[in-house]
Amino acid sequence: MISSKHRLKFDSGGRYRIYSDANRTQEIISEQTEFTAGTETTVYLQGLSVSDSLGGEEVTLQAGLSGNWYATDSVNFTVVQAEFEIVHRVFIPYNWVDIPHFRHTGEVAEGDNRNFDPSLGGSYRVEQRILVNP
Repeated sequence: MISSKHRLKFDSGGRYRIYSDANRTQEIISEQTEFTAGTETTVYLQGLSVSDSLGGEEVTLQAGLSGNWYATDSVNFTVVQAEFEIVHRVFIPYNWVDIPHFRHTGEVAEGDNRNFDPSLGGSYRVEQRILVNP
C-alpha cells in the first residue's frame, strides 16, 4: 500500500507563524512538519508584522507520494494590523415609580436622575475608551 503525507511550504519572512495547535506550542516548519493524509488537520496562523503587499503571503500544500513531493494548491493572504476603539459608558440605572395622589408622576425612586436623558444615550457618569490591537 502506498502511504501519502502532506506538508506546507512557505516563507514567512518573520511576518507570521503557523502552528498545529490552538495554544501555539507546536510550530509548523516549512517543508519539514508532515501530516498523515486522510486525517483532518487544522492549522493556526499568527500574524507578527504587516505584509509588504496585498496578497503577498503564500502557503502551498504539498502532497508526498513514494518519496516525492508535489505542490497541490496554494493560498495567498495578507497580514494586517487592525485597531478597534471600544467606548464603555457606565450609568446608574433608573427605577421609576408612580406615587398615587402626588402632584408629580414618574418620580425617581432610586438611581441617578441628574441630567436625565430618557433615551439613556447621553446620561452616563463614567466613560472609558480602549484601543484594542488583536
